[in-house]
Amino acid sequence: MNSLLLADRLMAMMPTVLVKFNEGLAKQTVKGFIDPITKFLIWAVPLVSLVVCLISFISWFVKDEDEKERHKPFRMIKRIIIVTVIAELINVIYQIFGLV
Repeated sequence: MNSLLLADRLMAMMPTVLVKFNEGLAKQTVKGFIDPITKFLIWAVPLVSLVVCLISFISWFVKDEDEKERHKPFRMIKRIIIVTVIAELINVIYQIFGLV
């Protein structure tokens, strides 16, 4: 009986700390890391796709006539443009659905 009473007194004397997850601070911290990366990628993706398109087109010019007939650069350029448009629209889609 004395040990229970002593334990109750010790528990009453200990300070209680309530740990709560701060969602606002977590979002702000993550946003602080993601925003600069997103802004850089919005600028860099079209530039990189343009460079890749130019490299693809130049490499097509270097090939001989038989290879030029088999490997058209426009298929690759079309894929690059589609990927670029989708990558640029990700931020817009997030804003439409309120995820940003």
